[in-house]
Amino acid sequence: MQHISLKKEHGVGVFFVLFTAGLLYRLIVKLLEGYPKEGWNITEFLINYEGGFVRRGILGELLLTLYQYFQIDVYWTIILVCLIAYVLFVAFFVNGFLKKGMPLFVLPFIFFLGGPIIHDFFIRKDILLALLFILMLRFSLKKQPFIYPVLVNLLLIFSMLAHETVAFYAFPVLGLIYLHRYKYLFNDHGANDNRSLWRDIKSGLITCLILLPAIAVFFSVIYFHGDDRIALSIWNSWESVPFPVHESRFDIPPAAIDALSWTLETGKSLTIYYLLKVRNIGVMGGIAWIVILAAVYVVMTNIHKMNFTLLGRKPTMMFNVSLLSSLLFMQFIALLPLFVIATDYGRWIFLWVISSCIIFLVVPEKELSAIIPKWITSASALISRFLNVLVTSSRGVTTLICIMIGFPYYKWNFLESAATNAFVTVLEFISTIAMGIVDK
Repeated sequence: MQHISLKKEHGVGVFFVLFTAGLLYRLIVKLLEGYPKEGWNITEFLINYEGGFVRRGILGELLLTLYQYFQIDVYWTIILVCLIAYVLFVAFFVNGFLKKGMPLFVLPFIFFLGGPIIHDFFIRKDILLALLFILMLRFSLKKQPFIYPVLVNLLLIFSMLAHETVAFYAFPVLGLIYLHRYKYLFNDHGANDNRSLWRDIKSGLITCLILLPAIAVFFSVIYFHGDDRIALSIWNSWESVPFPVHESRFDIPPAAIDALSWTLETGKSLTIYYLLKVRNIGVMGGIAWIVILAAVYVVMTNIHKMNFTLLGRKPTMMFNVSLLSSLLFMQFIALLPLFVIATDYGRWIFLWVISSCIIFLVVPEKELSAIIPKWITSASALISRFLNVLVTSSRGVTTLICIMIGFPYYKWNFLESAATNAFVTVLEFISTIAMGIVDK
């Protein structure tokens, strides 16, 4: 039996190496192919303030200013910044998982670090903003009363000016950290219910005051969402800037710049269409996404069962799985508005998983246990029990689900889901190598 178990471990190790190599190959190929100036990846970085203050404009304004004064290569600056950010991001999770004794096996999959490569949003702001989120959390845990709250606000404000999505996964946990700290400061063990309520109100008011600058900026970026005139001004401001790949004329703002003019009603209409109207192989989009979300939740809450030896290391499993389960539920609630008003579901799943794990790795478990609301803990435990009854969460079943999880970027499609799972990615990579040998 031990011999069979060792063979399975070696098989999983080979699969892990091939899967990771396949992802690296995809990344290199995409970088060599290049990204067009008019595509979603690049245009997200080109949004600036040339048409007036607008959401998501700070990085584009910075890039345009650097080009005007120092003639930097804007395209390769974007690529280099994203590449460095991704390397740092991977290093953070590998180091954090090793320290916590968590299994590395789960890291390359589509719902985790592999998502930006498989769905090709590696060249976007998400990873850079997640790195800033790590700094926010670390500063929020410092007890110094002035400088660190200021730094948290500055980082959060800069992040929201780059893209407002960071607010959805950052505000709740930052608020809970400060709320708990000032509850503890005002704690009176002999207090009656009225005094306890007054303590909660005081700690809540102080938390709101601490985060007030960031809250004000969040509402400002929501209000100044942009329009057609601003989008055209932004696009025209890049007319003289050289890019290696072009696709269209300058008089039509494309992709992420054009999306500035989309209203909340547009987002809601697309959501209703993709979740309730779209069907593929007879399955409604909304039902398919619920199943995908449940599969990811099952894998992440049973992560301790995939304790394979990889790269010569055996996970020690010295971490609290129930806390991770609670965080996943809490962060899903935090990000739920994004699932309702926008249709980049592949990205939202990525942000859901990585934000939960960032909090789990950065915030000490003792503090996490104290700040997570009791109803979150109870609800997540109930959901975990329910899903584990539906799906036998043995090591083999959990691993199989993990390998077979795939999903499209936004619109439910069975073939795209099948094409994005880890098993197919490995087969594609092996086929590419085999074809290269045969062609020689």
